[in-house]
Order: sequence, then structure tokens, then C-alpha cells
Amino acid sequence: MMKKKHKAAFVGVSIIIVSMSLVPILQRFSSNDPESAMRLIKIVDKLSIGIKKVMIHHRGETPFTIESTPQGYFVINHDFTFDQEKIDLVFTALSDFDVEGAIGLTGTLKDYGLTDPTATITVTYLDGEIITILIGNKTPIGNSRYALIGRDSPIYILRPFEAEELLNTYYDYRKSMVVDADDIIKSVSFTIQGNITLELKRFFPANSWQPSVFQITKPVKFFADDYSVNEKILKRISLLSLAEVVEDNPANLLLYGLQNSGTYIKIQSSTGSYRLLAGKKAGAKTFIMREGIPAVLQVDSRLLNFLQVNYFGLALKTLWLYPMKGLLRVEITASGKTKTIKWDDSTKVSEEHIQFFRTLLSIPIVGQCGKPQGPAEYVFRLIYADTVYEAAFTGLNERQYAATLNGDFTGVFVSRVRLDEIVTWFNPAKTKLTEE
Repeated sequence: MMKKKHKAAFVGVSIIIVSMSLVPILQRFSSNDPESAMRLIKIVDKLSIGIKKVMIHHRGETPFTIESTPQGYFVINHDFTFDQEKIDLVFTALSDFDVEGAIGLTGTLKDYGLTDPTATITVTYLDGEIITILIGNKTPIGNSRYALIGRDSPIYILRPFEAEELLNTYYDYRKSMVVDADDIIKSVSFTIQGNITLELKRFFPANSWQPSVFQITKPVKFFADDYSVNEKILKRISLLSLAEVVEDNPANLLLYGLQNSGTYIKIQSSTGSYRLLAGKKAGAKTFIMREGIPAVLQVDSRLLNFLQVNYFGLALKTLWLYPMKGLLRVEITASGKTKTIKWDDSTKVSEEHIQFFRTLLSIPIVGQCGKPQGPAEYVFRLIYADTVYEAAFTGLNERQYAATLNGDFTGVFVSRVRLDEIVTWFNPAKTKLTEE
């Protein structure tokens, strides 16, 4: 069972005292030196040969070995999924390896962090050659690092980006154990203490050039504002990938509150369906786990605050999203009377048409509400060749009316003032629309 201690990052102010013996090094690798890029030293040139395996040992951690096979890269004796692209970048770098330069030894190897190196990397190439790389301290300027490469090695200077790649840990190579970055989320729901508090589904249009849209399907049925869903839900879910590993192959999930957890996020994505379980809190952190992956993680508890989002905060702020194109008739029922106005694509569009339809389609949502009692007092229908869309409104009080769309309660209400405006606009004598 592998455990990983948490590492906190602190930003502070450091005072570096540099001895005179290091001044030439500072000058040699100064970013102001225009020739520094031309002084690279080729250490390994085996791109055409390739690598069989790489063993990585970080100070204080358990060593692990990545093996290259025709089927991809695998970490020996580990069953987790690993980031193939990230591993491939490192294998490529180790096959064609340059350094910034070499320096003479001043003092002892301990002064450069090379007697107890930050990491030891052993590379076995397909031609049988084995090279060991010891990575030590950072240089006084920048993020370059000292290194020993192979036998009888001088002290080399690793370039910052290569040093960063080579210092990837076992956990850096693991694919996200929360959400895959390239997943397309098709639906997401929140269950808190066994109760579904929110469900969203993505609907894909028949025409591929049209964007997909989200709809709220629980606890009510209504259109979602895609921008709000992206900002308040999808981005927050992706941030859970910042989780730290607490324990692999945990023996007792009860310790973390993850055994039969009643609080979870259920995701249906382009790669399948899974749940993200939320467990106990530990200080400012909360334990989480992706179902099916035997690893307990922890995240800052604030990253889970989005589980409390209310459906109204995601709702579209106008009542419906239907087009004028293809419309045949509009029916309005108010005060027990129904009026019908013809409409089709050949109708000559006047200013009255535009104002009426704009008013009809821009009914603003005022707030959220519970399910009303009693019959609808206003009913608006948009009739197309193959479907009918209906909005019905039931009074909550004299000023507010709860909305139902196509028989589904929306959980939102609108102002009676706007409904009366539409009925008034519908008067054919005023709007010069053609009454059936």
C-alpha cells in the first residue's frame, strides 16, 4: 500500500548569500548572455534507438520503473492508468539529451546536492547501454539544476524545463483520478445524504454545427444557461483534479467516510459513467474517491462548495428558446378565451410581428417557487408542423405566476405584468396581425 504525504507550497522571501566562487557560474548562465543557447552539450543521441525502461527514485520515495512496450508505457507492478503523452515526452527527452553546460567542481558534491540527490534516474536503452542521472540542487539563478550523468561525469547544468520534466513523480505520471480533461460531460447530478439535489443533461442537436445545450432535469425541468453551467459546475468539477493522493489501495474506507457514501457526484461522459464520492472532512480538507479507482484523495473543502448550488442559479433567465422559423400558429388563452393567429414562413414580417414575437419570447424569469395549486390562468402555445410548445401559468398571488413548460413544472415564476402585455399585443385590432 502506497501513501503520499501532503506537500504544502509556501511563497516567501529568501535571502541568498553567494560566495565569490559562484560568480562565474552566475555570469555563465545569466539570461542576459545571448550566446548561452549556443553552448548546449549533447549528452545522449539515441532517438533512433529508443529506451527500454526508466527507473525513477525520488529522495524519500519508493522507486518505480516505467517500461516501454509495443502497447504503450506501463509502470511495473502498478495497476493505475498513466498519462501516456507525459511519459512519451520524458522518454523522448532522455533519448536526445542536451545540457546547458558543464562546470568545474568547487567544493564538494554535497555543495551541489549530488551526494543525496533530489532524484536518481536510471535509463536502460534498447542497445543495452545504461546511464544514471543524479539531479541535485537548483543553480543560484533560475530553475536550472546541477546533475551528474554517467560515469566520470563533470557537473552538468540541466535546463529548467528538462529538469522539471525529469523531476515528475509517480503521482505526476498518473492520469487524473477524478475527471479526465478531454472528457465531454453528457450529464451530471449531485446527491447529498442520499437525495438528488440537482441533475443536468446535455442535449446535442441533429445538426453538428449547432452547439449542445444543457437542461435542468431535477428537481425541476427547465432550460439551463450554458455559461452558468460551465462556470459554476464544469470548471469546478475540473478543479477537483488538484486532489492529492492520501492512500492507494485503502484497506478501510470507513476511516475516510467513503464506505457507502451518500454524498457523490454522478457523471455520464464520453468515456463512461462513474461517481465521485465525498467523505469525511479533515481540517480544511475533504476526502474524495472516484468509484472504481482504488485511491483515496483529498481536496480543499472549498472546492466542493458548488455542490450547494441552487438550480435557479443555473436557470436561463428567459422562459423559452424557440424560433420564429417554421411557426404555423400562435394560440393565447387568457380569462377563459382563446385566440389564434396564423403564422408561417411566407408571412410578411412587419414591425408589429417583430415586437409581438420579441415580447412573447423574452418573458423574464423573476424568481424560483414551489409547485402551485389550481388551474392555469394563462396558456401560450407555439404550433409548428411537427410539434407544439406550451407554456402555462398559474397564479401564486396577484403579481406572480408559476410557469409550466410542456407539462413540466419549471420551478420559476414570472410577472403577471408581462403576461398581460403579451395578451394586449395579441389583440389583432391593435397589432394588425391576422386572426383565424
